[in-house]
Amino acid sequence: MTAPDWTPAEYDYVAIPAEIAARHGVEARGTIVDIPVGAKAATVECTRLGGRRGLDTALVDLPFEALTPTAY
Repeated sequence: MTAPDWTPAEYDYVAIPAEIAARHGVEARGTIVDIPVGAKAATVECTRLGGRRGLDTALVDLPFEALTPTAY
């Protein structure tokens, strides 16, 4: 595993791989809501497929390598 070219932080908007998003039934983007101290993964809040942004969400734990910074 390689380190990302950026340092993920809470409230960053990120894109996640489509296959991971499909497996969890969420859109392929979200917002980092938690990064435990010393962890190499983040909890990302994503909108459920067909849901309303901010209301119909799911939390997905993903390794930093799976995250790509993006504009929401």
